[in-house]
Amino acid sequence: MQRFWQQCKNTPALKDQSFSKNRAQCIPVAIHGDEVPVAGRGKCYYKFSIVWSWFSLAASMLPTRESLMLIWCCNPQQFEDGELGTLACFWKAVAWSMTILFTGRWPHRDWRGVNYAVGTKEYKRAGEFLANGYHCQLLSLCGDLDYTNKYLGTPHWGSAKRPCNLCLATSQGPRTWKDFRDSAPWRETILTASQWRTHADNRNCARFKVPNVSGLSVQPDLMHAKYLGYVQFFLGSVLFLLTHHILPASSLANLRRIGLIARRILRRTNKSAPFNLSRWSKLSIFLRQKGFPKIRGKGAQIRALAPFLVIIWNKFCSAENINHRRISLIFKLDAEIEQILDNHKPVNGYYTLGAQLGAVARQKQIQLSQLYIMREESYAEEPRPLFNAVSKLHYTAHIMDTAAALHPHLNWCWKGEDFMHVTSVLMSSCLSGRQDVSATIKAIEKYRLVIFLAWK
Repeated sequence: MQRFWQQCKNTPALKDQSFSKNRAQCIPVAIHGDEVPVAGRGKCYYKFSIVWSWFSLAASMLPTRESLMLIWCCNPQQFEDGELGTLACFWKAVAWSMTILFTGRWPHRDWRGVNYAVGTKEYKRAGEFLANGYHCQLLSLCGDLDYTNKYLGTPHWGSAKRPCNLCLATSQGPRTWKDFRDSAPWRETILTASQWRTHADNRNCARFKVPNVSGLSVQPDLMHAKYLGYVQFFLGSVLFLLTHHILPASSLANLRRIGLIARRILRRTNKSAPFNLSRWSKLSIFLRQKGFPKIRGKGAQIRALAPFLVIIWNKFCSAENINHRRISLIFKLDAEIEQILDNHKPVNGYYTLGAQLGAVARQKQIQLSQLYIMREESYAEEPRPLFNAVSKLHYTAHIMDTAAALHPHLNWCWKGEDFMHVTSVLMSSCLSGRQDVSATIKAIEKYRLVIFLAWK
């Protein structure tokens, strides 16, 4: 713990905050939330569940089922609205629990604020240590941008007036988020924790009543902002250029040729395919009826695709075309950023990139982002516009801005998404013959039993 806090002491979420002096016994934790289908997958009548789990940021080396713990799962369509509604009561209970973990002592009151009755077990142990002095600091609230908007009340990432929770950037105008220079006006509006409480409309919500927790604790993750964000449009646009403009045959024949080349690369490197090459016989993997090209796939598949696609791109692109050279430069900058992150992983004890490497990664991301915006402008007048610059590119800039103080891999949601699958199977097994509320209770009972047997 001491090493973690020595490296992460300048995390923006903790600036201007009172903090535990006993850092050797302070465990950094995070809460992950997301929606997952539990019945009728792919159907119009499907059911989904919202799942919350919590985990230690210092336990990145542990597998998903050992590091994440279920908090609650339920069908949000059953929620009641209002100040005493389901979501309000849930966050009030979570805030009560996280505050107790922060103090490290058993409480004197329940989650409703009612004192425990004299003589009860809870009354007798109130004020005693929970775990011999060990306590927790809630450092991050993780999830995709749709989740944070719907359940945490952050601004919607597609908003024109304020698409970002961490600054006062706008979609257009002098504070546009599309300006990534060091002197960009929106950078002067990046909020501290105390400033966020002044500007935020939801500053009085229970989820932000936990000590040292503010809107800055709602941190974007690299998986959704990058791989399931602008990279989908970038790789889709690159495939469109290759299949429709650069290679000589028909677009479908060109796509199949690219798939064959990818197979040869895999055989030559003796690797298994991280993406489904059988789907590379349909243009629909990246081409939609209208709008920007966008490649389909899971986050891990899209992340693994870039190193293969850059080899194919560099083989066929024109060295005399300025746009092609700049696309190659985007690939190069992205590969260098990925190398920095992979060579300094949290599992190896790097909880931050440090000042020097953080500055290098930040500058490369600034260059990449500016080049990407230029590519969108270059192809804006084409019959099919390319390189859609979504505001997730702006969130990636925030992630790399703070990489010197908090490693981007600590907040990403790979494990959280894996845990979604586990919880989906659990909830699906409890739905047969039960109403949604009864299914939720049964799922929690099953999970408690499994945890008891695993830890016995």
